[in-house]
Amino acid sequence: MNRQYKWFILLAALCIGCSKPGLLDDVLSQGEIVYPGKADTVIVNGGKARVELIWATSDSRISHYRVFWNNGEDSAEVKAAHHHDQLSDTTRLLLENMPEARYLFTIISFDASGNRSIGAEGEGATYGASYRNALLNRGLRRAVVAPDGNAALEWMPADSLESITTLHYTDNAGASQTVQVQPGDLQTSLAGYKSGTSFTYSTAYRPEKSGLDTFHAKADEAVSLVPLDKSKFAPLMLPGDAGTAGAGCCLTCGMAA
Repeated sequence: MNRQYKWFILLAALCIGCSKPGLLDDVLSQGEIVYPGKADTVIVNGGKARVELIWATSDSRISHYRVFWNNGEDSAEVKAAHHHDQLSDTTRLLLENMPEARYLFTIISFDASGNRSIGAEGEGATYGASYRNALLNRGLRRAVVAPDGNAALEWMPADSLESITTLHYTDNAGASQTVQVQPGDLQTSLAGYKSGTSFTYSTAYRPEKSGLDTFHAKADEAVSLVPLDKSKFAPLMLPGDAGTAGAGCCLTCGMAA
């Protein structure tokens, strides 16, 4: 396209615009378009069938916010709270009765005249039965009755989302006892454990580090523990072991068989 043709198109556009002076007057009469400040630093914290949204703004003209989710089919409105002694205002919104799912939220600011900002997005999830049913209790590496009669437990290391493991057992007096195992604990002693009784334990989880709620895995029941009488231990020779054919050596005790 040559330069003369470009100038022709530009001139034609100007002529069309001049032929409709009312259109330009309408635009000018509307004045300056004002856009309220956009929500900043959107944080979404999930919980049990609920979610909390937190965001900050620094525009004192904002009167309220509208939060949309489910592709705009659902929404909630919250009034803006301004703190004049701070550089920015923080707004919190708690949404409850939310089905277990992942959500994309869009926050739009409004001023008193109805002007709206561009949307700010935040993504998060709510949790429920599906999440809880998938939880596993903390791994128990070893459980024995110690020489002092107490039960000695050794745990696998806890993962980053595990919280306290709560354990219930029966003591020698027949009373129910509760022990809470911290994530950093690798060993636990059950004082006065009644030999031959079982114990149960359940691990608590937070699905997010800033999650609103704690979930508990279905309780596991450990087999009953009984002390072992080591005086009754004896070497066990199996067919094919060294020493089974005539005079040999017992590998477990180092003596002639």
